[in-house]
Amino acid sequence: MKIPSRPLLILGVLALGLSLGGCMAKARTLHVAVGDFRNESVAAVDAIDAMWRAEIAPPPTTPAAATDAFVEDVLALNTDADDENLATILYPDRISDDEQAILEERWGEFLGDLRLQYVTFASIFDNVERASFTGRDEIAQAQPYVEKLTAQLAYFAEAIAKAPPRLLQHRGALIAQLNTLRTSDMPESDRRKQIALWRDSWMAMEAAENDLRDRTIRQCVKAAIVGKTVRDQIVAYGDLTLADLVEAINLGLQLAQSASGNDFAGLRGRVDEITQAIQADPVWSSSVSQVLGQIQTLGTQP
Repeated sequence: MKIPSRPLLILGVLALGLSLGGCMAKARTLHVAVGDFRNESVAAVDAIDAMWRAEIAPPPTTPAAATDAFVEDVLALNTDADDENLATILYPDRISDDEQAILEERWGEFLGDLRLQYVTFASIFDNVERASFTGRDEIAQAQPYVEKLTAQLAYFAEAIAKAPPRLLQHRGALIAQLNTLRTSDMPESDRRKQIALWRDSWMAMEAAENDLRDRTIRQCVKAAIVGKTVRDQIVAYGDLTLADLVEAINLGLQLAQSASGNDFAGLRGRVDEITQAIQADPVWSSSVSQVLGQIQTLGTQP
């Protein structure tokens, strides 16, 4: 069976460690895993960002359809064209500039803080491999941070599973289109055909929403699995041999890669596994309330 490329890197660290000495090699091995956690976590934040932006984006349209709509709206004007009504006609689904600026500022601050948390945590380990006993102390001190950050990813995934993304403007445009078709004076046969075509558009939109949900949850789950692996090795660090550490990290990274399937039920099961493990651990669960409060920030973003 082919071993994923990242675990191969960990195995390479083991070979290197045979000539470096136990403490330094163990710290280096953990450092590599922490780097994976940082990378997967930043990718999860990027996925959350993409999900939010898709939710508020205008509905997709072809250039020809946009031009036709513009012509109809211009002909329907009951006053002279000016800057204000032209802006509305040209960009009917655009959020106002002031409102967009506020949204972007709030969301940018939210995501910037998230990314900084994971990058800052990883930086703790940049020099720890060069130390011996001091390095062990620093590794132990990192435990509450990785617990919080891993729980944060797991509960992001859970929140998205419970409240999936909705393409808000796309939905609104399709609903308006359906209501127009219902009251249209076109021939009955044509109206039926258009409503049947509308159903296809609605189903395609729902498929896009589900894909957005699954991609975001999947990345959060992958990052959380790597985070849990790092956390478990930090907890047991003093009792692990280098071989034990490498084996445990390899298994964790392989498990994270296996979260790349397309089955939502399977993804939701992985989310439940991680959150239940957090809640079952007295030390870890003590920070759950704080993390859950932070996760609610996601739901308050417009």
